[in-house]
Amino acid sequence: MEQAIRSELVELSQQLLEDGLVVRTWGNMSRRVPGDKFVITPSGRRYETMLPEDLSLVDYAGEWTGPYKPSSEHPMHALVYRDFPTAQCVVHTHQAYASALSLDTAPAIKLNAAQAELLGQDVIPIADYGLPSTKTLHRNVEKALQEYGVRVMLLKAHGAIMWAESGEEARRLGNALEQICEELYRDRLYQLLPLPGEAVHSTRDGQWVNDAGEEVEPSSATRVNHQRIYAERPDVNAVVTCLDPEIRDFLGGELQPYLDDFAQLAGVRADSTTKHNAVLTNKVAYCLGGTMSDAQATRIVLEKNARAARYGRAHKAKPIKYLERVLMNQIYRRKYSKQAS
Repeated sequence: MEQAIRSELVELSQQLLEDGLVVRTWGNMSRRVPGDKFVITPSGRRYETMLPEDLSLVDYAGEWTGPYKPSSEHPMHALVYRDFPTAQCVVHTHQAYASALSLDTAPAIKLNAAQAELLGQDVIPIADYGLPSTKTLHRNVEKALQEYGVRVMLLKAHGAIMWAESGEEARRLGNALEQICEELYRDRLYQLLPLPGEAVHSTRDGQWVNDAGEEVEPSSATRVNHQRIYAERPDVNAVVTCLDPEIRDFLGGELQPYLDDFAQLAGVRADSTTKHNAVLTNKVAYCLGGTMSDAQATRIVLEKNARAARYGRAHKAKPIKYLERVLMNQIYRRKYSKQAS
């Protein structure tokens, strides 16, 4: 039975990856197995290459076995299984619009009748903020789950968590949550016009490609901007151009981290300098990385954080504290970045 559950969990991770609910190593998911235990995705392992035998087996006390350490959020999964006996699958995502709405200052977001029917609950609670993988975060999650007794919840400045009786239902809830959160986001904020320009990306060795991976010839302005970044950042080997309209409000200025993963990958802020991994010029943004995969990951978190920042500002939410940004960035660079690549 456990082997079948392991295979099903790996399949679920691939499905959530296809749905865009998880990316690279972000997020985690688990399945209950007999004996007050669960299998969970390991820390820092990419979903694209994960195998059933890579999963960690964890008990409710936190003892584990397996070839890799379990996700550092395994206590959060354990508390769900303890508190909800019918829970068979727990999924923690960093999906874009749910992450943005986690910046709402209300303790819970009220849903209309159609949204409530789709999600199976009248409200979406928001657990108070805690640094990733900390007891504070896990206590806040348990407090909100016990207060509201729901299956789907947002984590302030972080993402979402959901549980269900099957992996299939957990996937459905994740996609339903994102659909609802995108509707609420677009209803509550003014829409931005598309950015003009060319989505051309480069590597230090002189390769120029578009979003489809096809070789292209950049404009002279794009070439100059990319070359300036390489000259000022010897550690950068790839630059991705971002034309997402949600960054328009921040071009030529500063964007602070409103989400954990932006602080981890991009740094303590994005601005017009090349000191951090997201550069905001007056016309476009550039995302930097040691590899093309790293630079594309920076683009993903930049676009997510721009949405969170726009929503957060509209609701008078504050960005993540500076010292916490520094801490998360340092931990990611030292512990997870090489695994993620």
